[in-house]
Amino acid sequence: MQPHRTHKVFSNKRFEEILLHFSVSTLKKETEEELLWDVAKNCISQLNLVDCVIYLLDAKRGVLMQKAAYGPKNPKDYRVYNPIEIPLGKGISGHVAKIGKAKIIKDTRKEPLYITDDDVRLSEIAVPFVIENRVIGVIDCEHPEQDFFTDQHLRILTGIANLCAVSIQNLRVNNRIREEQKKRFLLQKEFLDLKIRVLSNQLNPHFVFNTLNAIQHFILSEKKTTALRYLTTFSRLVRFYLGHLGSDTVALNSEVKMLGHYLSLQNMRYQGKFSFKIIPKTIDNTAGIIPAFVLQPLLENLIENTPSNTPKGFKIQLYIKSKPNTVLIKIEAGSYFSIKNNLQNNPKYRTQMLKWQDQIRLMNRIKGYNIKKKAVLNGNQNTILIELPNLKASTT
Repeated sequence: MQPHRTHKVFSNKRFEEILLHFSVSTLKKETEEELLWDVAKNCISQLNLVDCVIYLLDAKRGVLMQKAAYGPKNPKDYRVYNPIEIPLGKGISGHVAKIGKAKIIKDTRKEPLYITDDDVRLSEIAVPFVIENRVIGVIDCEHPEQDFFTDQHLRILTGIANLCAVSIQNLRVNNRIREEQKKRFLLQKEFLDLKIRVLSNQLNPHFVFNTLNAIQHFILSEKKTTALRYLTTFSRLVRFYLGHLGSDTVALNSEVKMLGHYLSLQNMRYQGKFSFKIIPKTIDNTAGIIPAFVLQPLLENLIENTPSNTPKGFKIQLYIKSKPNTVLIKIEAGSYFSIKNNLQNNPKYRTQMLKWQDQIRLMNRIKGYNIKKKAVLNGNQNTILIELPNLKASTT
């Protein structure tokens, strides 16, 4: 004797109406959560079912996660009571997710894979969501009557699963695009902040006012020649800064000239307390292109934070070597300067060096420069090694 069936057969017109309803409904959803709850609710209302659960696959963990459910156990939207996770291959839903094919169970009492949730139901149907031959989830429906689900249910739920899979894929693609746009925006903001910070370093008020005060001092002291030389060097430096305003890179030979002007200015300001040498003195204008204003802040920290009681004789030597892909900089600081002591005993120096290192890290992350730095402490001789990218090849 065949079991009594209370469901009705859907006409072709009704079949089309149901799929059209799901097509329109799924396209309006902006999140996966909204989509899945809408599908679960409509499976109940449109197909006259009593229970529907939707799972999504966590491929890394190999489990199905219950994301939406409608029926006696879950009568309200957006709340799964006691959500479960099903290992891939376990239970009917886990088996369908593993093999990627739908399954109808006519009598769950005879099915060893059947897992009882809130109550025993005699019929079950499970249909996978498939994207590019990958299962991403399962629609699972149960009914208390034996042999309730038909091939028509299977066709309708397969169509719904396909619509759902396409909608989920579109949502995920759009989310990835939005995330990428957000990342690009944040990187652009960080880079703009970096450029403002670099500009502030170029013409920071402390340096400018100290320079102007020094020029005023020389003028009042009747040292007009020194004042004129100081003013000429300062004007060249300012002209360089303004000429490269907003630029991310600089020609190596221009950077070396700028460093010469800067060190000359500081040398005059401190009245010859230190000496400097750049080797080689001149660089060919085709030698390369490097990130702008990496070296000057480092030299400024080195000079400005030298102890005030340091006697004359403090030496700075810069060795520059240009290669096809990199530019190597070696800075040797004389016997009266101690990187280690300044880091330990000078909070201002430590803070400024940390900011400089943060700037380098940000440039590496945003621009991919791969700037490398190393401090070598060897008794009274301190060496700072910097490897900059030679950007000449990428700009030609």
